[in-house]
Amino acid sequence: MEATKRKLEEENNGEHGSNKVCKVSSSTPINSSNPAIDKNILRIYYDRLFPVGLFFKWLSYADNNELIKKREFSFTLEGDVYIRYCSFTTKEEFKAGLLSKVPIKIDIGACFNAPPNQHESVANFKPQSKEFVIDIDMTDYDEVRSCCSGADICERCWVLMTAALKVVDRMITQDFGFKRRLWVYSGRRGIHCWVCDKEARAMTDRARSAVISYMSIELQKRELCSRMDVGTNTMHPTLNQAYDEVLPYFEGSPQLDDRGIKSIIDSQHLMETEESTELMLSIMGLENDEDFTPVTTMDNKTGLQKWEWLKKKVNSKNKARGAVKNALQMAVFTYCYPRLDANVSKQLNHLLKSPFCVHPKTGRVCVPIDPSLAEEFDPSSVPTLNQLHDELNAQPLSKDKNVKSWQGTSLQPHIEHFEKFVKVLQEDYRAEARADNKAKTTLRMEGVTYDDESLTF
Repeated sequence: MEATKRKLEEENNGEHGSNKVCKVSSSTPINSSNPAIDKNILRIYYDRLFPVGLFFKWLSYADNNELIKKREFSFTLEGDVYIRYCSFTTKEEFKAGLLSKVPIKIDIGACFNAPPNQHESVANFKPQSKEFVIDIDMTDYDEVRSCCSGADICERCWVLMTAALKVVDRMITQDFGFKRRLWVYSGRRGIHCWVCDKEARAMTDRARSAVISYMSIELQKRELCSRMDVGTNTMHPTLNQAYDEVLPYFEGSPQLDDRGIKSIIDSQHLMETEESTELMLSIMGLENDEDFTPVTTMDNKTGLQKWEWLKKKVNSKNKARGAVKNALQMAVFTYCYPRLDANVSKQLNHLLKSPFCVHPKTGRVCVPIDPSLAEEFDPSSVPTLNQLHDELNAQPLSKDKNVKSWQGTSLQPHIEHFEKFVKVLQEDYRAEARADNKAKTTLRMEGVTYDDESLTF
């Protein structure tokens, strides 16, 4: 192990500067001997399939080389070696780093005030910008899902991720006005969102904390009730919208039925027993209300039928207040409201797994997701490293340089979605650059001084 670290230190001090090497501190060590990951196949993946060009276009924002060279990357290598503060100035250099190090995991960090590989020699080295990132992990739903636990997922519980994506995506776009967000499957049990708008990347730690706090609810503390307007006893408008968005996933709808998506009540077998019905009443805060407790003895009714009975009972109390008034929302939100890992979002210098890297435990690629097609996304169909290797071997060799190696593989639709995203992002920032240059010219002509950094990105 020590020999490996010394070798890596020598390599890093050469090609990429003094990158920091350290032992992975995760409580669950990465299993580098996992048969899903073969180092030779992974090197082929980086050489022929990883979209290096698009990847660099994304993170350089209108080909801003000054920005990309200050971006931190980290590599986790075979043997549980973790390299921080890597930086690259060109896509060719980045690809060379991938092929020489063959990382089993890639993380993306912030853009600093200097190239990260020079961090030890720069005074007051600090992060300056980064995408606002959101992490939703299925393990946070373990207390409300009966089909799986831990890292396991299936189509019955994945609908929880779909409902969460819909709520978060709407908050990002409608409540905060951000447009450019990249949703990515984590490769195992969750999803990530990268909000790439200029204003989002410039947010301070304090602003990031405020945004993620706005989006989060501590359901166990019944914070929902604390967010009601005292005078009208109604929820915040964004929570009302969230309720309308997730309710179809909770109780089912014809549209979802047509797509083969079962309701949470059905798929998680809610209220099918007296015990689980009592649990639902407790979640709703109605466990001691004699108007509602009869539902626990309705053995001849299904979970969905019991839910409909509860809905009618609550809605019939037109003048109800407090727990009864919001009992339905408490039930639905406990199961379906996004459970966000706030710590991932709060700080600029927090690293997050890169799109298109391969998950070291499953061998699945971390692929982008089209939020408009979220219901159609199936994590079990995501291409694996070995699958892609077989698909490459089955392809006839092409002499046409315009034909990409990933075309014709299971990775193609995901790269094409990423390509569209990057193209729109590039167009946005080129338009902003032209507007900035026009503003500078106007100010110069008028003899006005200005802060140059406020007009560039």
